[in-house]
Amino acid sequence: MVLFTTDHALVISFEIRLHRGLPPTRRAGLARLEPAVLLGAPLGSYARCDPGRFGAKTLQGQLHSVLVLATVPLIFTGIFAVGRRLWQHPAWRSLARYSIATAV
Repeated sequence: MVLFTTDHALVISFEIRLHRGLPPTRRAGLARLEPAVLLGAPLGSYARCDPGRFGAKTLQGQLHSVLVLATVPLIFTGIFAVGRRLWQHPAWRSLARYSIATAV
């Protein structure tokens, strides 16, 4: 759980630096990743999955289910949107292909 929470903290740092490093444009992709990262912190630190994963009985397990349902679509659409943003800049196209393939 510590590593999962640390991962989300590092993603926030990466996201800020990526936004600053790219040429100015709308923040559509990063705006989707921000809530996913912020929701992922309690997911990793508190909302643990119940054994068996389906049919959660505990509050933590139910919260885990809700947070996963909220974060997963945000992550995939955010990665896709960032890939589209990278595609607009020739120097970043190789990373755009990788990002779009990851989202798909």
